[in-house]
Amino acid sequence: MREYSKISPKFWIGPTGKKLRTCGLETQLVSLYLLTSPHANMIGLFYLPIAFMAHETGLGFEGASKGLASAIEAGFCHYDEVTEMVWVVEMAAYQIGNQLKQSDNQVKGVHNEYANIPENPYLTPFYERYKDAFFLTKKRGNPSPSEPPSKPLRSQEQEQEQEQEKEQGGSAATHSTENVDHSTKNVEKTAAADPIHNRAIELVKLLYPRGVQLTASQVNVRQWATDGVTDAQALTALEAAQAQRSKTGSKQPINSGFLTVFIAEQRAPPRQKIEQFDPVAYVNRERISLRNKRNEPDTGEVIDGTAIRL
Repeated sequence: MREYSKISPKFWIGPTGKKLRTCGLETQLVSLYLLTSPHANMIGLFYLPIAFMAHETGLGFEGASKGLASAIEAGFCHYDEVTEMVWVVEMAAYQIGNQLKQSDNQVKGVHNEYANIPENPYLTPFYERYKDAFFLTKKRGNPSPSEPPSKPLRSQEQEQEQEQEKEQGGSAATHSTENVDHSTKNVEKTAAADPIHNRAIELVKLLYPRGVQLTASQVNVRQWATDGVTDAQALTALEAAQAQRSKTGSKQPINSGFLTVFIAEQRAPPRQKIEQFDPVAYVNRERISLRNKRNEPDTGEVIDGTAIRL
């Protein structure tokens, strides 16, 4: 996790900042969160499930989704629902600089970050945007053929759009609201189309605030969703996992792999009680059964267990 991040005063008064302001406080908060998120890196291209954003901003899932959609419309960032990767387009320039010297140690750091981030649709656009500034030499990935990344808004374009908004007045605000609603639907489209992913997000929203380190795309979490793990089972399993950590004195955070063990125990069928073998009762049953076969009268005679020495 980064120890600090740079926030320019232009965030509030620049062309993009003004567009974010017109979208409302949710959008400003989400945008500021993206720049300062504990999950972010210095190049501004990182993994960030909306569930994390919802919890850590306090906006909830709906508020975070709407704020993110507005930030996308403003050209501040891009978000891929499938890989859950976000690209804050100008973040690398703000955090690192518009142009580094080739001998700068940060060049190697940028190369390492770029080489190690997961596959996503923004690898190629990032390369094209920053290849000269950071001396990138190995281009990764390709834009998604079905939904190519939208073209980032540059400052000149932002100024032109701002002038157009002034001329159009209220109609521009109405159009912006329509775009926000449409983009919000796109952000939630994947979850709606994939019930497993939707349920996995619900489990993350349930468990992440309680200290479990997990994401909706992890195999274990998706398996819980597929198996129909209930909220009650997940919370009971978490209590058992926390008790085990406390018992062993371990301060290691609970992750999805560790929690899976306790969820499996919660979902396992109840064990059948195995009766302890009682030799006295066994002998008595056999004697009674034998008398019955011989038609002998029942004398009531039984073995006294206290007299048997095994």
